[in-house]
Amino acid sequence: MGKSVFIPTQCITFSGFVFNSNEMTVSLPPTKAIKLQSKAVELLSTLSPTMRAVSEVIGLMVVSFPGVCMDLFITDSWK
Repeated sequence: MGKSVFIPTQCITFSGFVFNSNEMTVSLPPTKAIKLQSKAVELLSTLSPTMRAVSEVIGLMVVSFPGVCMDLFITDSWK
């Protein structure tokens, strides 16, 4: 996908997150969510994980925070 979108859309993936203006949500793309989940399960099943494995999961979690936190912020403000 290029830098510009010439067809109006209500759901777009930008900067690694899915922005949905119809539902007013920001979320992780399914591929990112599945990757984070699989890496976390893999880490939890390891008896003695390496520092690299732990830091990889922490990095994936930190990268996903903006989308997840924004989604929770928007949802909670409507309650």
